[in-house]
Amino acid sequence: GHVALDFTVPSYVKLVRVRFSGYVQTHMYKGEVGLSGQNTSTVTLFKDIQTLLGTNGIASEPVLLPTGVLALPFSFRLPATQLPASFEGTHGRVRYEIAAVVVRPGHLNKIVSANLTVPSTMSPEDPELEGPVEDLKEREVGRWVWRSGYFSAKAEIQKCGFASEDVIPIKIDITNQSGSGVVLKDIYLKQKVTYSTFNEIRGPQTERVHRLTFSESYPPTTRQISRTIHFPIPTTAIMSPTIRTSILEVSHVLCVKIASTARFSPPIKLELPIVVAGFPAPYFDPGSGRGRASIDTLPLY
Repeated sequence: GHVALDFTVPSYVKLVRVRFSGYVQTHMYKGEVGLSGQNTSTVTLFKDIQTLLGTNGIASEPVLLPTGVLALPFSFRLPATQLPASFEGTHGRVRYEIAAVVVRPGHLNKIVSANLTVPSTMSPEDPELEGPVEDLKEREVGRWVWRSGYFSAKAEIQKCGFASEDVIPIKIDITNQSGSGVVLKDIYLKQKVTYSTFNEIRGPQTERVHRLTFSESYPPTTRQISRTIHFPIPTTAIMSPTIRTSILEVSHVLCVKIASTARFSPPIKLELPIVVAGFPAPYFDPGSGRGRASIDTLPLY
């Protein structure tokens, strides 16, 4: 990018410096008002500084710049390490920004900044994310004198690592040993966030839910039910990827809810923890023909 200086009269400038940084910050207030060091924690991911004009020495002389626009170019590279995705939550954020400062003799320092969006650098192909995940539960049907047997349900996925906009095949098996029907009534993805500061931990709390409009009913005569449901992960503009830092964590749980049609019967809720990672390398290659909408629909600033 570049820093543009626009002067209507010739002006002295002592220093122009630009900073590229990334940081994680948590606080226990919803707004920006009232933040203090006691209830705010900040972790700096990286910081890179370039001097574009002048020096910061005490004896350095300012530079006289003419009227008009002067563009000072700069170039930064993201660190070659795993970085959390840009994130804005109720009690914290992950931000990446470019900030420029202009120092002029006899004037207050002028600081301008621009936020950047960085996608997740996690890979869904990580070996730690391989292997099946399942949840199995059983419930009695009815209550007290209205009891009429039981039903059980199991949900299974073949791995726990996925990229944004992947489609997850969920295998659902239901055994109904009761005199009532069952309803496969709800499938949704929860985004849960945990915030930590110096003296407080809040969460994990559910901040976003993405539901699949889906419902199927089965009569009491159907004892064994086996279904495979394909659940689409939304774009990163709707649901953040998984984030793991020392003070802010974003996790995801895929939930399947199954209920009996009998009165007083609590539903079964199956939970499958998953990791929503970044994009495999081929998706960044414009010549691969496998581009993803999420690259263009990340949260905008």
